[in-house]
Amino acid sequence: MGCGGSKKQTQAPAAEAGTENKQAEATSLLEKKEPEQKKAEEPKGPAVKVKIVGATGLRQADWDGKSEPYCMVELVGPKPESRRETHHDEKDYKNPAWNTTLEVPGYTAGDALSFTVKDKDPLKLDDILGKVVLTDAQVRQGFAGELQLTEAGGCPDAKIKIKVEAMGTVMAKVEQTVEAAKEVVTGKEIRNVKVEIESAMNLRQADWDGKSEPYCIVELVGQKPESRRE
Repeated sequence: MGCGGSKKQTQAPAAEAGTENKQAEATSLLEKKEPEQKKAEEPKGPAVKVKIVGATGLRQADWDGKSEPYCMVELVGPKPESRRETHHDEKDYKNPAWNTTLEVPGYTAGDALSFTVKDKDPLKLDDILGKVVLTDAQVRQGFAGELQLTEAGGCPDAKIKIKVEAMGTVMAKVEQTVEAAKEVVTGKEIRNVKVEIESAMNLRQADWDGKSEPYCIVELVGQKPESRRE
């Protein structure tokens, strides 16, 4: 019995060590894959700057009175890779205050913004407390204020307060930058060359009376007479 017991004691740690090594390898593989997936899913395009201030008049979703509302925002497209969300508010389920600024990536002209307020629930699917869409025109012009939430579970006063940067201005700046880049690539960008002409030495005498009046002309080579200065 003693020998048998001794063998069992020496075998058990070896088995546990093997299991731990496999778990460590699996964890290592997951950690390597996760950044690659995130990098592949990162959308291209300007980001919409959104401030989600809070919501009012939300319904109680949990029987124990402990709803934890949060807000999810994404570009309508669908563009799930643009999805961003606030933290969940445990203090006031009815009138949560998030005061969270998010950058929603991957914007292209014509995109609308979708806002969905949900209740965080670890045991089941998160309940929807309200939805609203900010139109492409509102995104382009910018928006600051309250919006009525739909699908609010019979709460007609449910609203969300947000502030969205005007993407029309942002896109105009992007287009200007692109055009400037094109001019640089094609050689069409116009820049001023600063030239300081100090003096000249040992020039010849051009006039018979010994009263030459020398001056200097500078211009860009390449049939650009409009660049001429003297």
